[in-house]
Amino acid sequence: MKELEFDREKTFTFAETRFLAMWFEKQSKATQDQVRGWVQEGRVEVTEGFWAQNDELLPHYWDLVNNAHIGNQWVAKNLGVTPRVGWQLDAFGHTLTNAQVMAEAGFDAWFTGRFSFGDQVTRQLEHSFQYMWRPKYSAQGDRNDIVSHYFNYHYCMPHDFRIDSQYYLDTPIQDDPKLDNYNVDAKMDIFRKYLEDEVMPKYPTSDHFLVQMGCDFSFSNAQMTFANIDKLIKHFNHKYENEYEIHYSTPSDYIA
Repeated sequence: MKELEFDREKTFTFAETRFLAMWFEKQSKATQDQVRGWVQEGRVEVTEGFWAQNDELLPHYWDLVNNAHIGNQWVAKNLGVTPRVGWQLDAFGHTLTNAQVMAEAGFDAWFTGRFSFGDQVTRQLEHSFQYMWRPKYSAQGDRNDIVSHYFNYHYCMPHDFRIDSQYYLDTPIQDDPKLDNYNVDAKMDIFRKYLEDEVMPKYPTSDHFLVQMGCDFSFSNAQMTFANIDKLIKHFNHKYENEYEIHYSTPSDYIA
């Protein structure tokens, strides 16, 4: 909260409506109003809005619909928005039924992870990690087509940039040259290598790339995490100013 209030360039993305509801309903009215304002401005994005990221293999169709309905009802009532982006990064496999629910819910796109090994290998060979999913029979046309984005590198921030006070203890960026552990050049080179080896080859038709900077239980110390991201943005943009630019964003900003 304090970090978002202090710097309007910062953004944040929530992925699980049930956990957001548990936190939100314990806050003061002033805090709720502030969060609601950030959501409506787009600085804080609630992805998907489902009550939880559902399993895609076993539930009945109406279980999927009810999960989406209950979660999005809460988001609309309490935050005054309708999520536009699906977010199924931790389901073990993905089905055309779930893609159909996303499309019929009016989502602009959905983001996925954990494909089957065979499909993942095929997409690596074809460089097809971003594609148009047509979840129903082709004879029905493109009515339910939905932009789909697959995260081949799981759903957490890159290794060497996992900075938090509890669960993620990578070496932070040290940008004071008077200290022995100064590591800006090394850290910037690591991040560039990550982009060029792990991210960019998967999406060869795009010159915009989405890199997540969160994970399970991250941001327990938001000041520490954001401070490291701030240093990454500042020094990476300076060192590679003629080649790359990185900045805070959200999934909706990415697909816009």
